[in-house]
Amino acid sequence: MDQTLEKLYQTELQLKKAAYLATALALLVVLLSLVGLVSLSVIRRAKEIGIRKVLGASVVGIVGLFVAEYAWVLLENVLAWPLAYWLVSKWLADYTYHIRLVGYPSWG
Repeated sequence: MDQTLEKLYQTELQLKKAAYLATALALLVVLLSLVGLVSLSVIRRAKEIGIRKVLGASVVGIVGLFVAEYAWVLLENVLAWPLAYWLVSKWLADYTYHIRLVGYPSWG
């Protein structure tokens, strides 16, 4: 019985590692896509950047143009995280055994 439970627990640990790896890879893909979007935007607007620089624009002002263009990503996250937390809390409240969303479970 002990060997069976240990084998099952090892499977769960492997699944946990696989989930962490998948999450890390997903975050890497998202970050690389954002870098790609900004790079594409810079390449498309190279002439505009050059003209602005010649006319005396500061680097902060030019970078501000690109930050403002993608500020909606930050706004969406600010709205999505509390909504997701609330929805998952409501969903988990229906279960017999409750868990905390933040932190580690009490059983280790």
